[in-house]
Amino acid sequence: MVKKLFVQRASLLKEVAARPGFIRGSLIRTTRAGKDGTRREFRFLSRRIAGVNHSTYVTIKQVRAFEAATRMYRQTAVIIEKICTINIRIIRAGGKP
Repeated sequence: MVKKLFVQRASLLKEVAARPGFIRGSLIRTTRAGKDGTRREFRFLSRRIAGVNHSTYVTIKQVRAFEAATRMYRQTAVIIEKICTINIRIIRAGGKP
């Protein structure tokens, strides 16, 4: 049984390795008033690092890339959670993760 878990974990680890370019964070779209008073769209990536919020400005040309990278992170996080579950099962079966 433990061998099967190691095989499953190895497969999932390969999936994670095949997903470079993921970014943890949220792409925020809001509006801001310009100097002339008109409202304009403003986009930024919001991330929390060590309890502090960090914002990264995102240009209109970069939106799709940041959307794809944050989506990739969410998908990768699901795979990592599966790996964690397998690691728990390995330890409980007496193996070493």
